[in-house]
Amino acid sequence: MDIEKLKPYEEYSTPIKSFTGLCRILGVAAPRNGQEREKMEANFKRYFDFDKCSKQSNQITVREIYSEPLPEPEIPMHGNATLAKYIEPILVNDLAECDGEKIYATSTLYLLLDMINKNYLNDIEYLKKNDLTYDSWQTNRFYYICDNKLKVLTSALKSMKRRGIIDFSKQWYVKDWNDSLRVAEPEDVEKIKKTEKEVLEEMGLKAKPIYNKKSYYKNFDSKIRECHGWQRAYQLYDIKLLKTNNAVAEDEVIECKKTINNIIVTAVNEQAQKEYSENQILCEEKRTELAMEYADDTGTFGRPRAISFNERDWIDGLYFYPSDFCETIKELADHFLLIDYLDDSKIRDEANRYFDMMRKGKDCNEPLFGATSQ
Repeated sequence: MDIEKLKPYEEYSTPIKSFTGLCRILGVAAPRNGQEREKMEANFKRYFDFDKCSKQSNQITVREIYSEPLPEPEIPMHGNATLAKYIEPILVNDLAECDGEKIYATSTLYLLLDMINKNYLNDIEYLKKNDLTYDSWQTNRFYYICDNKLKVLTSALKSMKRRGIIDFSKQWYVKDWNDSLRVAEPEDVEKIKKTEKEVLEEMGLKAKPIYNKKSYYKNFDSKIRECHGWQRAYQLYDIKLLKTNNAVAEDEVIECKKTINNIIVTAVNEQAQKEYSENQILCEEKRTELAMEYADDTGTFGRPRAISFNERDWIDGLYFYPSDFCETIKELADHFLLIDYLDDSKIRDEANRYFDMMRKGKDCNEPLFGATSQ
């Protein structure tokens, strides 16, 4: 774009016939549609001020050419903007320590950002070790709620990508027996997906489990080694830092982590309360519906049918949530999500210990935990 060619039009206030004519003078292609024109106008106004001669005319007058371009406007955050605001300084700091690019397992990001604590990845083992017993349906429901809430990570990454902070992709990687990690070729991806399907069929599952994942991944890893000769296969995030901002102080990083952890824990507990309240309404409607059905043994009408309606019952396809559902979800959130920030050493044990170990190893980009999509 040759701004110098506009100087005579500024100096003598000579009107330019149209926006297309302005583009021709600047040496840029004219916009193909209104959306492109809006973007071009916004970009031009960083370099010079201009407007139409009148509402009825297409002629343009260049008012002032700036000696220095105005700064690019900040692109607003959309979607999960609140979470992206706190994720950004943590992730930028971590990427800067690895020369601006790093490969992450999903669970690695969850731990780095304090969205979970380390117990979340060791669900069954943790419960057994601590002699904790919970209703299996409620535990599965807890992990289902968490899985949905933790998906905000992808939305936050997309927000950062849209604003030009990072670029990222999620793709399959294969780890060979010489410990080298490489991007899976298209034919490798086909093999991986076929293996996933076979493992699910052998385990009698329709989809990957959300709770007690390790049994699935153990079978998957075994089949990967047996059928394809690889050590492991992972689906990982490849994240690149595009904008180098000033490093954030450790105290600020900790505050961001605290906020993220609080957002996730609160969201899970609020979802549990919402589900329970909605279930109570549905169950009461079902109770009323059943009570209105009259029939006695002889087929005459006039006597309400006896109704047995207990907790954990399935009533005509509707599950009656147990009365301790919200309390149980809160306890599970305390065990698997909540981080105690009163003890600095515990913070290190919860997540950062893993990253210290990783950085001292041979490869800064080595994924953690070995799970296929964790």
